[in-house]
Amino acid sequence: MKRYCIILILIWGVIFSGCARTPESTLVPPGIQTPDREYSERAEKTLKIAEEYFEEGKLPEAIDRYRELLGEEELDKELYVDGSTGLVRALIYDDQWEEALATAQESVLKIKDSAPLYSSLGSAYYALEDYQLAGEAFLQAVELDLHDPSANYGLGKICYLQKKTKLAKLFFQKAIRYKDDIPKFYMALADIFLAERNYAKAIEYFEIYRSFDLKYDKKTKQLVEAYVKVLKAFGDDPPYQVFAPDVFEIPFELLLELPVVEASINGHEPRKFVFDTGASKTCIDKEYARQIGLKAIAQIEGKGIAHDIRVSWTKPDSVRLGEFEIRNVLSGIVSMRPMLDHLESKKEEGLLMSSDEEILELTGVIGVGNLFKDYCVTLDYKEQVIRVASDPPDGEAVPVLKMQMFIRGSMPYLFCAVAGKTPRPFTIDTGAGRTSLYTDYTNLEKIPLSPAPETSGAAGIGGYHDRMVVEEGDILVGNLYVTISPLTVITMDREIERVLKYGVIGNDILKHVNPTFDFKNAMLIVPVPDEGVKAKNIQ
Repeated sequence: MKRYCIILILIWGVIFSGCARTPESTLVPPGIQTPDREYSERAEKTLKIAEEYFEEGKLPEAIDRYRELLGEEELDKELYVDGSTGLVRALIYDDQWEEALATAQESVLKIKDSAPLYSSLGSAYYALEDYQLAGEAFLQAVELDLHDPSANYGLGKICYLQKKTKLAKLFFQKAIRYKDDIPKFYMALADIFLAERNYAKAIEYFEIYRSFDLKYDKKTKQLVEAYVKVLKAFGDDPPYQVFAPDVFEIPFELLLELPVVEASINGHEPRKFVFDTGASKTCIDKEYARQIGLKAIAQIEGKGIAHDIRVSWTKPDSVRLGEFEIRNVLSGIVSMRPMLDHLESKKEEGLLMSSDEEILELTGVIGVGNLFKDYCVTLDYKEQVIRVASDPPDGEAVPVLKMQMFIRGSMPYLFCAVAGKTPRPFTIDTGAGRTSLYTDYTNLEKIPLSPAPETSGAAGIGGYHDRMVVEEGDILVGNLYVTISPLTVITMDREIERVLKYGVIGNDILKHVNPTFDFKNAMLIVPVPDEGVKAKNIQ
């Protein structure tokens, strides 16, 4: 946490600084030439073709052209910077993050006084979710040029992850002021207005984003179009209207290691839902949605645990959990059938305990970070009750650990390290019974795997997936140390790994620490465990 506080202190210095350091040298760096006019014209033509390919969404062709440009023996400084930043951007969009980072690192070694190159380096680190080094690179860029738009945008993204929305908003606005033709700047500001629940402004900036011809990012544009359609459907009746006391409790039962609550949709009889911090939105089973007359407003392609799934968006008038009611809730309609069919087969094989059979009545998931974004949510696994409060718990009575979370898509992440390997962002996921690694992480860190002792097929929305195991592995979850044996490894197709990446911290760990999710301040708070808990084997 300390390192992120340092970054924020430096950021404040950037905001209130009246001037930026002028580059010490404008001389052509070693290895960068001053070519003749004919050569420059040819190089500029190559750059233009590369940029056209990128705008058309032809990423491999764009990458080849950028590399052709950078491979020239003679290249002036401006063309080199444009070519390098263009190549890094194209590699990031093509999910070649490590290659993007290597390109950016090589470029700043050649030219040490270029703000765009340091911004490009920050973007590469950010794509790899190394937020500390990303922040340092963006800060170096604004030190060189206070008005660098990409650096301001990058600092805004890091602030937004830490729920510093006012600071993020300021950086995004500065980025647009310095360069007003970059689509993602408007998308970022629209997200800020969504977080502030200023939906008219969010629609305004989403519409600006939609006005760009984004052939290189069609999926995001389609998602934004669906979002605008949904927000407009709310009309003058704003979404996410909360009616609840400042402090209240929600009982739950633990089924298959998942916290299951009862929730009422539009005043109907309460049904069973997983209380899921790993879900960005509340999702309702398609069959049940049809029964109670929920209508789809828009459709998008979503990500399930095992494969892509089609999600319909809807807006229930009311979702109620005990004393907590929230009206006009943007929710998803999905099919729970693949998961329930898998569990039914487990029951027939005698692998589902009778005490867990109520899981077969599951109707959906509650997106905790989305519905409870302004609350502190504590899960007491022993008492099987969820305590919700407007303010975090008093840490004086019981010593606590406070760990900085990052919020992406309403889902909380913490940096975790397995068996002393490099810390990576893991989802803190109450919708996962077991802590799991994904093969992206095990491949990256070269962690040896063994076949899972049980039959394949851990269930999740959208289907089920195969499993391997790490036989033993100590894991550092933020500041909390536990020993785990064995540790599940989920093997999935590459497309899913690009989204989920590294892993999840599940209820097998969380149930020992009764975590508090402070969504307002992006903090995970747990009681300081005794030595026995710290070294406990969690099976």
